[in-house]
This record gives sequence, C-alpha cells and structure tokens, in this order.
Amino acid sequence: MAETPEILSPDDLLKLEAKYQGIPDLSQWLGLRVRPGFDQYLNDLRAAAEAANDEDLAAARLMALRSAAFDTGAIEDLYVTDRGLTQTVAIANSGWEEEVKKQDGGDGDLTIRLFEAQLKAYELAQGVVDEEHPVSEKWIRELHEIVTKPQPTYDVKTNQGPQQRALEGGKYKDSFNYVRMRDGTLHPYSPVDRLPDEMNRLVQQLRSSEFASLHPVIQAALAHYGIAAIHPFPDGNGRVARLVGSVFLLRAFSVPLMIYADERSDYLDALEAADAGSLQETVTFFEKVSREGILDVRSTLLGTGEHDPAQLAEKLREALEVHKGRTHREMDDIAAQAFGRVFATFQQRVLDRDQELPVGISVGLTKSNVDGGPPEGYRQRIQGNSARLQVNASAAQPFQAGVSRGIACYVADDEDQPFDVVLAEDGGSELEGLTADMLESWDVHGERRFQRMADRIIDDVLATLLERVKSQRTQ
Repeated sequence: MAETPEILSPDDLLKLEAKYQGIPDLSQWLGLRVRPGFDQYLNDLRAAAEAANDEDLAAARLMALRSAAFDTGAIEDLYVTDRGLTQTVAIANSGWEEEVKKQDGGDGDLTIRLFEAQLKAYELAQGVVDEEHPVSEKWIRELHEIVTKPQPTYDVKTNQGPQQRALEGGKYKDSFNYVRMRDGTLHPYSPVDRLPDEMNRLVQQLRSSEFASLHPVIQAALAHYGIAAIHPFPDGNGRVARLVGSVFLLRAFSVPLMIYADERSDYLDALEAADAGSLQETVTFFEKVSREGILDVRSTLLGTGEHDPAQLAEKLREALEVHKGRTHREMDDIAAQAFGRVFATFQQRVLDRDQELPVGISVGLTKSNVDGGPPEGYRQRIQGNSARLQVNASAAQPFQAGVSRGIACYVADDEDQPFDVVLAEDGGSELEGLTADMLESWDVHGERRFQRMADRIIDDVLATLLERVKSQRTQ
C-alpha cells in the first residue's frame, strides 16, 4: 500500500521532513505501567500450558501464530478477512485454502502466498525469542524480505500519475515517505538522511538493560512503535512492526502480538496517540490485545483436555480489575446484563437439543441461591432479581430420576477482585468471570464462549441423569 498520499513541492517536502521528531527517548517509556491484574492472565495461561500435553501446547501456539500472520496482511488491506475466516485459517482444517479463495474478492492465490510468507516470518521471529540472539538491523531487514517476497511492487503517486514501483525486500527506503492522517494532516516518517541514526538508536534501545527491565507489553509497544514511527521501508512497515513487537511477547509467554483486522481503527488510534505523545494510551491498547491473545491461547488449551470439545466445551474467563468509583447499582446493572445474556444462551442451547433427547430438559429461574454461596470477595446483587438459573433434566416413568444444576451471578465486593461479576454453580465453584468491557464489545466469539459453557453444564446434567437411570435399571 502507498505511503505517499500526494505529491508535494520540494519546499513543502523540506518543511514536512523538518517536522519529524524522531522516536521517543527510552526514558519516556520507563514510567509507563501495565495494570497488576495482567499477571493473573499469565498465571492462568501457564497453568493451562502445564496441564496440556506437548502436542496440544504446540498446536495452540501455532494457531496463535497463524491468526497473527493472517490478520497482519488484512490490516494493510492486502486482502479481506473476518474473525470466522481467520479462525478457519488458524485451525488449518482441510479445505481452508478454498475458504480463503472463496471469501477473498481479489487474488486468493496471492492471499495464500502472502499469508505463508508472513507465517514464515513469524516463525523466524521465534528464533530471536532466545535473549542470547538480540534484535539487529540485519534481522529486521530479513523479516521485511520474507514478508514482502510475494509482493513485487507497491503503489505510489508521481507527477506522471499513479505508478507501481519495484519493492526490494530487505532494502531501506530511498525517498521520504509520509501519510495523510484521518484528521487530514500530513504525518512525516523518518527522512532518508536520518534513517541510519534512527534505526541504530532503536536497536540500541532494544538491547539496553533499561529496556530489559520493562514489562513485556511495554517492550512490545516500544519496539512496534519504533518501527512504525521510523517507517524504514518503502512498504511493509506495519507488518514488520507487528513482527518485531511480537518477539517480546513470545519471549514472555509464547503468544505473538495478535491484532485483528476488525481492530484496525482502535489500533490506528493507539499509534496516533503515541504520535501525539500519549505513550500510556498506546501501552493500554497493547495490553488489551495481549490479554485477548493470552485468553485465546488458554481457551484453545482448555478445549484440548480430556473431554471431546464438541461434547464438553471449555470455559473462558476474560476479566479486568473492578473499576474504582463504580457504585453498587452500576455493578448490579452489569450483573443483570451478564445474567440476561447467559440465561438467553442456556435457553437457546436447551431448545437446540430438546428434540434430540429421550428425556425432559428445561432451563428456568428460581429465587434460591446456589449451594455454597458467593465466592470470597463477591456478593449477591442488591438491586433487581437475585434469581439463579437452573438446568433441569428428568426421565419419564417408570424411572424416577431427575437432576438439577443451579448457576448464580455474583458481584465484586471490593476493588481487588479481577472480575466485575462471576458465575458460580452449586457447590460454590466458579464457572466464568466477566467484565463490563467484555459485555460492551460482545461479539460472536463472546457468545461462543458462553455457548460452550452452557453445553458443558448441560452435558454434565445429562451425564449425571444417565448414571442415575442406569443405577435404577440394575436394582
């Protein structure tokens, strides 16, 4: 994609070049913070990884790399994707190439070649995960050469009109590049004569002891923004920036920087915030996508346990710290929204399966609490209906067998809890934690998580009923 939106006069070019401020000094990143609750996501991921076998762990990590590699090209408008197609590519089931070609309105074969090149580059990024092999300019140029190999040209505007120029992989730019921002202003990248010093300064930052002391999310944000701000290549800079940023997340928890194509607007907002000097806003975005990447991998690992994922789906928790200053009523409103969505999901999953079953199954609401009460640090709702959801299954005569399972929604009672609300079942065991931002950005993936949870609970109820019926038959 073109980096030069229009042709400027020589004088205007010089004025724009002079506006380039250089990449931020490392000291500007040292005071930034990642919220303490982030470490809990890492602990949950490590626990899931330790419980998984080597084959499943490798498969989960490869799925993450394939997701990151596919969407990095879509972010640059090289092709089109959505979460469903990305998931298909990530899983790599038979026929995924045909699905890519079917959905892609352009050259499906080129899309696949671009993806495969990008995946190869992500695999190369893993080779720098070992801190004994530090980032270097040579390695950055090698990444560029790999990701752009299927792309022989890039589009530019010239005095003679739009043209395609040859794109030499691994070669730095030889002309000044800039872009028109969404607010209409022109934003400069590094002038060519400052490029060697800027790239050397960035690499030295990435090798410094001060950089090594930063949280991995901040390391990823700094490395990524450094490439994005310098724009050392005529094209492909975004893809390389996401690769370089991925190195530090891969080092820390074996998950790449996973920015999906439908997050492009928020992603650009984060980069523009850094351009304006708000580096903490940029870090906050990188924290969000890093958290989502961790949760995706953990969800995959939980789904590869002893149960068939088609029968017993895993649960996935997504959470933030309890928001300071939020009132009890506001917390109860969040719980009401969450419980409403969960109840609707259970109703639909029961309805979908009712016709297939030789026993009665239903889902309803009762006013009693689940056995065991709320987990520590959570409370019942004060406002509104504190009902519990109850799944019931029963076998008709001559059997006298019935099973019920209750689920309640509890609200965080202090600031230290990682979730705004939690779902708990009979016995007090926690099922799922939710946050307000998860409800606000609810999509098919959020729905799927709760469908899996509903299926698991329904399967457990039916399995218990089966054992009781079998027991009666032997009496």
